[in-house]
Amino acid sequence: MNGVRTGMGWKPLPSGLLPYCDMLDVVTWRSGGATAVKLFVYPPPRPVTVPGVTRGEREIDVVRRLARLVSDTMTYDISAEPRQYTPPVLERTLGQLLLTGRWRGACGTAAYLFSYLCRCYGIPTRIVLIEPAGSPTVVPGLRAPGRVVLHAQVQVWVDGRWITVDPSVGIVGNSERPVEGYRIRPDGTVLQTPEVRGWRVEEEGPLVFWRNLTALAEYLIQAPETASAS
Repeated sequence: MNGVRTGMGWKPLPSGLLPYCDMLDVVTWRSGGATAVKLFVYPPPRPVTVPGVTRGEREIDVVRRLARLVSDTMTYDISAEPRQYTPPVLERTLGQLLLTGRWRGACGTAAYLFSYLCRCYGIPTRIVLIEPAGSPTVVPGLRAPGRVVLHAQVQVWVDGRWITVDPSVGIVGNSERPVEGYRIRPDGTVLQTPEVRGWRVEEEGPLVFWRNLTALAEYLIQAPETASAS
């Protein structure tokens, strides 16, 4: 695996970033004794043609186009947001987008869809979970008293560094810090990011998950009698 990007002609990736183009992300958030886990499982990469993205375009310009595509085609529907993000969920979302030009979901699906599109172009991503200080989502008026409602953003690796993107709003930041601000969609809808109380990104991406599985597999192979007895 040499990390050569597909389709856009960018430089090869450092080997340490290859996991961020892989098929799995697991992010865990702990707050007040409660633990929230977001599982992002990507199907095998396949070519995706995005309107307006041309060969040889700069990475950052591709990221901006993809972020706005996701934001501008989103019909916000918290009831359509799944607890886990698995290949059938993404296939359904992509199907809605290709069939009608729109898709239904919230910030988690937006992060998932944006990450998938970026990875199709060979751009590494990792999910950021944010604990909002005020309104828990980009939609005004939605409250969830008594529980933490996390907001999902995405970090992308471009020009040799991580920068954070809010695909729900369509804003691309200029550092690793969560994105804050607002944007007016072409249809006149005003989308606002939440104020940030705290945030976390899984620094090792899916490697923590794979290491756990590898250790279990090695244990079962090397000590089958012990494993059976337990």
